[in-house]
Amino acid sequence: MKMLSIEEARDQLAKLVEEAKRGEEVYIVENGTAVLRLQPVEKRLPMFDGRPVTPEERKAAWQRLRASMERGFPNPVGRFSRDEIHEERIEELERRRRQHSGRHSE
Repeated sequence: MKMLSIEEARDQLAKLVEEAKRGEEVYIVENGTAVLRLQPVEKRLPMFDGRPVTPEERKAAWQRLRASMERGFPNPVGRFSRDEIHEERIEELERRRRQHSGRHSE
C-alpha cells in the first residue's frame, strides 16, 4: 500500500496510475487522512461526449443502426436495401474487371 500527498502524487502521477493498474493500492492523503484511492475500473467503457457509454446505450445504438440498415437508405430515385447496394457494387466491380482485362488482351 502506498500513501502520498497530493503534491507527491502530482509529480509522479503516470507512475502511480501504472502501479494502480497492476493492482497496487495507491492512496492520496490530505492532512494525514486518505481522501482518494487510485484503482482501475472493472471494465473499460467506450466514451461518448465526455462520458462513459453504458452497455444498454451501446446495445440500443446498434439496434437503431441495424433497423435503419434493414429499412434501406433514402435516395432521390427510391430506396435501396443494404443487399441491393452490395449487389450493385459487386456488379460494378465485375464490369470494371472485365473492361480492365479486355484492355490488356489486345
